[in-house]
Amino acid sequence: MKNDSHEAVDWIDLRHSIEPLLPITIDQLSTFATVCDKQSPRQAALSIKRDQSSVEKQLQTMERNFEGLIDEKLIRKPDKRGGHTDLTRSGARVLQLATEILQAVSEAARDLRRLQTIYTIRIGLTAFMIPLITGIERQVSKRFEAAGVRLSHELRDIRTDNIQATLRADKRFDFCLGDVISKSGEPAPISEDLDFAEWQREEFVLLANYRLRGPALKVDDLTDRRIPLILPTFGVIRRFVDASVERPETLNIAQSCNDYHFGFDLLRQSMQDYCMICTPRVANHAKQVPGSKPLHVYRLHGNKRELSVGLFRRKGECDNFAPSHPLRMFWEVFADLALKRQKKRSVAQPVS
Repeated sequence: MKNDSHEAVDWIDLRHSIEPLLPITIDQLSTFATVCDKQSPRQAALSIKRDQSSVEKQLQTMERNFEGLIDEKLIRKPDKRGGHTDLTRSGARVLQLATEILQAVSEAARDLRRLQTIYTIRIGLTAFMIPLITGIERQVSKRFEAAGVRLSHELRDIRTDNIQATLRADKRFDFCLGDVISKSGEPAPISEDLDFAEWQREEFVLLANYRLRGPALKVDDLTDRRIPLILPTFGVIRRFVDASVERPETLNIAQSCNDYHFGFDLLRQSMQDYCMICTPRVANHAKQVPGSKPLHVYRLHGNKRELSVGLFRRKGECDNFAPSHPLRMFWEVFADLALKRQKKRSVAQPVS
C-alpha cells in the first residue's frame, strides 16, 4: 500500500521518534480526556461506568509512558480529598493531542461504517413525518431488493425548529425528513451545503374547536376578528406568523404552547374556544385522535407562504459511494419518487 500524500513519510523514523508512546491505547486517551473534562477520576469513573481504581491505574500507566518524553506529571493531584484535578503544561498538551486523535478516530469510524454495503440508514424526523416515511417504505424496499441490497433504517425523533442546522451539525443523522417555509412559486430556501428532495408543499390552515363563520379566513382575520390562538413561542408556525401577519403583536394569543400534543389536548378537552395554526397533515392527525370536542379545519387565504416538505442530506457525502451503497440508493429512490409525485400533481392541476 502506498501513501497518497504529497510528502513521503519515513515510517521507521517516525516510529522511533514516538516509541515511548506506542503502548498508549485509544481507551487510555479517552479515559484521560474524560478525567480532564470531569476534573476528577471519581466522577470520570462514574460517567464511563468503571471502578475508580481502574481509571487511576490507566492514568498511572499513561504517565509512565510519557516519562520518556517529559519530566513532569500530566495531572497535579488536588491539595485535599475530593478536590479538582489540575493539568500541568504537559498535561494540557496531551489533552489537546487526545482530543485530536479521538475526533479523528470517530470520524474515521463513521466513514468506515458508511463504506459498508450493509449499513443502517439513520433518519431524523418529527412525529408528523412518520406517515410519509412509512407510506413509501414498500416502494423503497422493492427498489433495494431489485438491486440486491438490504434496506435497514433507524428512525430517530428530533425536536428542533431548525432542521437544516441540526443536520449540518449532528453527524449521527444521515438524512433528515422535515420541512422549511417557502414563498409560493419560489424554490425552498435551502442552505448551500445541503441537498433537498422536495416531496410536497402544504398550505397553512386553522384548526378550531368551535365553528367559525364561513369555510375560510383571511390572514388579516386572525387579528381583526381576535381569533383566540394557541401559539408557540418559536419554530415553523411562529416564523410563519411573524412573516405573514402584519402586526403579530396584536394577535389574540390565548395560550403559549410549544408542544403540539398538549395543544391538541387543549383543543379537544377545554371548555374555552381555541384555534391552532398548522398544516392539513397535522390537522388530520389531530382530528383522528378521540376527544370530547369535534375539531374544524379552515383555510387561510391571503397567505403567500407554504411549507416545503422533503428529505435533507449533507451535500457531496454520497458522491464517492458505489451506486449500490444504501445511502446513495435511498437518496436516489426518494428523489425519484418525489419527482414522479410532483409530475403527477402538475398533470392533475387544471389549467387556469
